This record gives sequence, structure tokens and C-alpha cells, in this order.
Amino acid sequence: MDSEHQLATVIGQLVLAVGQHQLLPGARAVDYTVTEQGAVVLNWVAGPYAGEVATGLAAAPGPPEVAMVAPSHPGNNAVRADLLIRGVAVVLIAYEPIGRDAAARAVQPSPRRLPVWRWPTPLEDDGIARDTVLWTRDATGDDLAVGVRLPLERPEGWLEPSILVALPKEDLPPAWAYRERRIHTAWQTCDILLRQSGPELSVAAADDWLTAQFEDSRAFRSWVAVTWPDRCVIRLAAGLRMEIVCDGPFHGSVPWSLVPAVLYSAIDRSAQRRPPASVRIRQLGRKVVSTLAISTDWGAPSSRNAQNPI
Repeated sequence: MDSEHQLATVIGQLVLAVGQHQLLPGARAVDYTVTEQGAVVLNWVAGPYAGEVATGLAAAPGPPEVAMVAPSHPGNNAVRADLLIRGVAVVLIAYEPIGRDAAARAVQPSPRRLPVWRWPTPLEDDGIARDTVLWTRDATGDDLAVGVRLPLERPEGWLEPSILVALPKEDLPPAWAYRERRIHTAWQTCDILLRQSGPELSVAAADDWLTAQFEDSRAFRSWVAVTWPDRCVIRLAAGLRMEIVCDGPFHGSVPWSLVPAVLYSAIDRSAQRRPPASVRIRQLGRKVVSTLAISTDWGAPSSRNAQNPI
């Protein structure tokens, strides 16, 4: 069997097994890509942990010859798991997973109770969101950023300032005509253009993509960011580059898509208008507090940058 046929067979068996055995309850934005090295990357948002899906695939009748592979990355298998199926490398990536049991309860509410209210997911549903960052202090007196994500049409009575975040044009989901016009306008004027990626995108390739966004004639960009399951890179039109990593082993609990807005807010509230060396972050409604380390360097400003936007 040639390599292309082998790859197509593995992708088909993988998709079939995931669907037949209901291995992704509550997952959104399920997608797969094939890297230049011939690896299959299956990724999703919310839903079960990556390790749970890997265990389910290994225990299921198909696809055959599933072998767990020792991870070559730090951290646990909540957000990433590596498999070998018929000799093809398969990488499972979970963005902000909640675990199989919690996901199953969310999609199958008890008939004896009212349906569970769900917090809106505008970035996944519309490709546009308003991120509000509330600054408070924890028990030790240290600053803590609490991120809140709301839809483009903010709730009535919500007066907190927000940061408009948009996905790249090619990642915007389809919408009906009126919404599409509103979303397109928001995409043109957003504060942060955000690309969410899996491990197949190298940091060097991400830097090239970030730089190219400043030359897009369809919209002026001052902040552009790329997030992975374990880090975030942000570039500003003025030339500042920030790379953010989690100062600890559990980077899978970090709400990475909120990190650019937190840095935007941190710089805005700084008297020197410069990024801090570290920041503590928590998503509203979750208990986990993550400490992020921020490294910075300066490059040439964008040719379209008329003034320092920091």
C-alpha cells in the first residue's frame, strides 16, 4: 500500500471510529489537518481530554493497530496525545477541554431538570468576540487578570470596556446576510486578529504569518496573535514581539485565546505602556489560576504603522 493510500485509509478509519464510538461528546469545531511530515492532526474545542479520546481509540474495534506513543512535549495528556495508526503518526489536540464525563452530562441533560444554560461561545460560533479583562487581587495581594468573553452584541447593561477579537477571514464561520455584514465590519476594525493553531505550525512560520497581516490592504492591524495549546506569540505593528508561555507544567488549563486580550489590557493600564514580565490569569467561572511568563524583543515596525500603537 503506497503512502498516500495508507494516509487516506487511516484518516477514514479515524473519522469513522470517532463517530461510531462517540468519542467526542460536547466537542466543537472538530477538524483535522495533515502536516508536511505526513502526520494527521485531529483537533477540537471543549469536549473530552485528548488522552481520553486516545484511550477510546485504542480500546475500540477500529481503527486497527493503534499504539500509544510516548509524548515528545512537556505537560500532561489533557490537551495532546500521540498515536501511531498503521504506521501513520496521529496527534490529538484538545483546546480548553472539560473532560468526557462533564461533556457527556452537558449534551445529555437529565429529563427531570431544566436544560443547562450555557455560557456563549462567540469566537467559535461567529469568529468575533468581545473580551473584557477585569483586574483584581488574589489572597496574596498579587494582580490577577480575570478574562470574560462576550458576543459582538454585548448584553444590555454591560458597561465594562471590551477588546474586539476576530479570527482570520478564512476561519470566519458562515452567517446569514445581516450578521455577515456586522461580522465583516468587526473583522475590519478589530483590536486583535487571532489565529488558533495546532502543533503543525512552527513558530517561524507563525512569525511570517503575523508579519504578513500588517500588509493586508483590507484592514489596518495593530495587534496580531497566534495561540497554540502551550504558548502564544503576539506582534504589534510598532515592532514589539511577545512570546508567552505558562510558568508551570499544566499549560492545558490556560485559556490561551484570552491571553492576547489580557496583554492588551495589561499594557493599556501600565504607566509606561509596556508589557509586564509575567501575568496571572483566570477565566471567569473557572478556579484555575495560571502564571504566564512573557519575553519580548523589538523588530522593524510595519510599513503601514503611522504611529506607535502601544
